[in-house]
Amino acid sequence: MKTNNIFDYLKTDPENIDEATIYENTGVDKKNVREIVMKKVHESAAPKKNKRKTITISLIAAAAAVAVLGTTAAATGSFHAVFGEWFAGEMQGGMYAGGHVQSSSNDLNVDFKGVVGDKHDAYGMMTITKKDGSAFVENTDDYFIGSSMSSDTVDCTISAWDQMMDKLMYYQQEMRYGEVGYDLADANTINAYVHYGSEGFNIIGETLTVKESNVVLYHVDKILCTSQEIDAYWAELREKNIGTVNSDETIFAKTAEPYVDSLKDDQTTIITPKGDWAIVTTSSFDLSYDLSVQLNYKDTSRSFPNASGMKVTYNNAEMTIKNLEAMPFAIRIDMLYQTEDQQKIQNNFNDTLANQIDVTMKDGTVYHGNNPSSYTSDNVERVSFSFYTDYKMVVIDPQNIAKIVYNGVTLYSE
Repeated sequence: MKTNNIFDYLKTDPENIDEATIYENTGVDKKNVREIVMKKVHESAAPKKNKRKTITISLIAAAAAVAVLGTTAAATGSFHAVFGEWFAGEMQGGMYAGGHVQSSSNDLNVDFKGVVGDKHDAYGMMTITKKDGSAFVENTDDYFIGSSMSSDTVDCTISAWDQMMDKLMYYQQEMRYGEVGYDLADANTINAYVHYGSEGFNIIGETLTVKESNVVLYHVDKILCTSQEIDAYWAELREKNIGTVNSDETIFAKTAEPYVDSLKDDQTTIITPKGDWAIVTTSSFDLSYDLSVQLNYKDTSRSFPNASGMKVTYNNAEMTIKNLEAMPFAIRIDMLYQTEDQQKIQNNFNDTLANQIDVTMKDGTVYHGNNPSSYTSDNVERVSFSFYTDYKMVVIDPQNIAKIVYNGVTLYSE
């Protein structure tokens, strides 16, 4: 939990976005990386040394992970080259250079390439090289770098009003999160991918900071099963309509079982950036640098006020739409329910029960998603949806949405 005084951030005053900071071409050839957060679904099923634990895996989450961890498609689509390996679609307004970019390091050159985002999510990209020109690793085939997911590493200022709300409503602090993912472009170059998300606060105009020190370097010792074999495994479960599976019976546990008791203290099992399930050796890796950048992109979100008051179902309970909002990286729905129904909803809660959405674009493209709840406050429930195609997160232009259907109810149709 944060302990900063409420006045600590008052020196930050969001400025108007300078159109001159918008640019298009950087020439960065981003090697493919996987969606870091989603791969945690697989990592959670990993058998740990000298431990036996029963875990059930929701196929709702598994299906989402398969969309990301499958065989990687080549970079396609019209999204900017820097983010083209991560995102499909096109960000309205293009990529922004970031305002007041500052970086410092004793040993590293940190070159910030750009930032895109919406009210609640920001994505930045930078390249890192050594000042002396030396290599980080011997080769890129057998090594990869772990991500950093901590408020000590990635943080963002918030407005004075949001600071007060952050203190008054403790749950808001649990809704702010950041991560940095690292990809070895070559032995001498690291591509760093920064994501910061805030469910409760608007981060446009605020300052994003990254303070890195040590990360984990992984050496691949043995491939236990390939990404193709993992894809086939999930596909078979879906075909057989198996909703949950004991962790001891998964492809991960079965392929790792012969090696679990012989793992060294510095070895573990993990999904690699290529999507393979492998035994790896871990070591500390010095990667010390500081970065700050103002999130100067523009708000392209869209609200749908006519959806307010519509009746929908959520977890077998009737809800009333409070707010429907579309952003480039997510569709968010806030729903109200009668306070006296809270206990019944909690007693009947089922995190494998999907909330389904279909978003139709003006060109006829349809994006489908399903998600469990991600937010609870008094008598408000919130569901947020992101979409994936060709193993990439889809960037949606909210102005080009033609229809939104949630749990069978049409919330918007032009």
